[in-house]
Amino acid sequence: MRFYRSFLIIVCLLWGQMCVAQTGAVLGFGNNYSGQVGDNTGLNYRTLPTPAFQISGIKAVACSGGHTLALDSGGVVWAWGYNALGQIGDGTNHTHYLPVAIMGGIKAIAVGNGHSLALDSNGRVWGWGDNSFGQLGTGEFSRHPFPVLMQTGNERIKAITAGTYYSLLLTENGVLYGVGYNGWGQLGCPAPGGLGDVHSTLTFIQSGVAAMAAGTFHTLVQLADNTVYETGYNGDIILNTGVLTYSLVYCMSNARSIAAFGEQSFVVTQDGKVYAWGCNADGELGLGDKVQRLAPTQIPNLSNVTAVAAGYNHTL
Repeated sequence: MRFYRSFLIIVCLLWGQMCVAQTGAVLGFGNNYSGQVGDNTGLNYRTLPTPAFQISGIKAVACSGGHTLALDSGGVVWAWGYNALGQIGDGTNHTHYLPVAIMGGIKAIAVGNGHSLALDSNGRVWGWGDNSFGQLGTGEFSRHPFPVLMQTGNERIKAITAGTYYSLLLTENGVLYGVGYNGWGQLGCPAPGGLGDVHSTLTFIQSGVAAMAAGTFHTLVQLADNTVYETGYNGDIILNTGVLTYSLVYCMSNARSIAAFGEQSFVVTQDGKVYAWGCNADGELGLGDKVQRLAPTQIPNLSNVTAVAAGYNHTL
């Protein structure tokens, strides 16, 4: 099938991948234990790219370990896969093996471990699913099986992303906010409650931000001057300082794009090189070994790169 050869977007998740082809088809492969490929089967694995049913004209996908969101060219969000926490957003809690339409008027999507986010054309953020850490930003901690509006005040949001139990929002003025779990300092502020520290309303992280990426318990931030900073869980495997931090620490400069997932961080530089650091137990840093890195390390024999997608223990 010809469209398998031309991908616009590639997204990694915990144990598989999703791609958007130039035709607007969504192709999934890898683990399918909760129907996250969207092909209406209960097959545990797909070893070849397999189209999701019922959707077309897709321009973006967002994935977690068990559920998938897709955004079509008309601004409609589709969802399928694991749904025990209401992360599909249709008011049920049963698994969906086919995509279901959730809401319209949307221009960006993101997913966390058990929650989903959507950014509408008016700069407002909607969330649904797990909210036990306040990651939906509603000021409380109730689970929401339908989309609810996040409390963003008068701020107009232009970009969203999600970590395992937290959410990141970037305003049109370049101000970065976080909401949800902050036990490891991933929201860029001290966690007086220790591992139990949670925020159900927006917490300021940094101004002058151009892009952000969320790992499991750490956050990667690219500033307008293309410098890169990081905050959150380190445990000798994340930040180049080798210590736990509750505020942004400098990592490197000259960034074009950034990516994070699990316990890894990646930076694509302006000249198309890729730097990686963090956990490398499965060789996910692409450095030819399984040795962790505490500082940005250039991936050899790799050039002309524009973007990186990181999964829990693999990278594209």
